[in-house]
Amino acid sequence: MRYLLLLAALVVGAMVIVPQALFTVSETEYGVVTRFGQIQTIYSAPGLKSKTPFVDQVQKFDIESQILENFCYVFVMSLRPAAELGT
Repeated sequence: MRYLLLLAALVVGAMVIVPQALFTVSETEYGVVTRFGQIQTIYSAPGLKSKTPFVDQVQKFDIESQILENFCYVFVMSLRPAAELGT
């Protein structure tokens, strides 16, 4: 009975910790791991990644929207007259 309680506690502990320690990064996004607001790691390759549970936070950024925003900015700036840009 004692071993059964220990096994149950380990299973419940694993069910809480494992989802907090693992995350995935897809092909179309970057994963930025921060600890207390400071960047620790930036993942650009897709796949299953790990982090410190309950301490690290993951923010995901979509690559496609970033590329589109940059393209739109460059395109709009290219349409402005040179006098307006101060050159």
